[in-house]
Amino acid sequence: MNSTLSALPVNYSPVIVGEQEIFDDAEYAFRVAESYLACISGGVEAIRGKNILEIGPGINLGALLILKCLGARVVCAADRFLCRFQSGYHVPLYSRIKALLPNKFPGVDSFALDRCIQGESHCEEVILCKECALEELADELPSEFDLTFSNAVFEHLYLPFQAFLALHRLMADGGCGYHQVDFRDHRHFDRPLEYLLHDEFTFNDLLHRCNAECGNRLRPHEMHAMFSAAGFRRISFVANMWAESEYLQKFVPRLRRCTVTPYAFMDVGLLQEISGRFHLEK
Repeated sequence: MNSTLSALPVNYSPVIVGEQEIFDDAEYAFRVAESYLACISGGVEAIRGKNILEIGPGINLGALLILKCLGARVVCAADRFLCRFQSGYHVPLYSRIKALLPNKFPGVDSFALDRCIQGESHCEEVILCKECALEELADELPSEFDLTFSNAVFEHLYLPFQAFLALHRLMADGGCGYHQVDFRDHRHFDRPLEYLLHDEFTFNDLLHRCNAECGNRLRPHEMHAMFSAAGFRRISFVANMWAESEYLQKFVPRLRRCTVTPYAFMDVGLLQEISGRFHLEK
């Protein structure tokens, strides 16, 4: 990734893509939807009639619209910087997803996609959209959600503990959350821990200048502790990416010399995990 992150939120940028990118984004929407379904015991049947919240869906709402077509009762997309509907991008994308739907999920009605395509909007009849930081979302939504999902979002939170308190309030008793988190420095994925070298003042300045797109640098065990303090009764984390040993061998001596950072003397074992999925139960 480019080491210079834009001051303009990615979701606000105009999307100008060709046919291949539309095809790729449609396939990605299905992969995300299928990854969400794979988390839940019962798959498609388990989401029928459920209230579902996706946090930080990105530049399109394709995965959530697929879940709506599959029978979810209420689907809500929430993002501090929620994507605007761009007809030149979203209409062909949702049309492509509609065309693929019968092969991916035979017999499923494409009504949610149809409404958005025909209305050239994220039609509130089928999808609830909230442009709001997660920290404030519980004050905006009366609904209690049975399922919450996110994919590479929680590393971009400004106020993670406040956000997790809000997430707990938003979820129904017995509700489950599945949240993939990327714990790498997003400025350069090949050097995933570089932002740990900064002192708190320097890092917070960077975080706000780039709209938290560099990542908030929390480590998995720190995030786990915040979920626990927020009230979740069951929390599990499964790592699915680790820092390369050669990089760690060179990085750790540099970290130890940076005594101004709170991470200077963190155990190496706590630095290794750089991506994984949390499963939360309320």
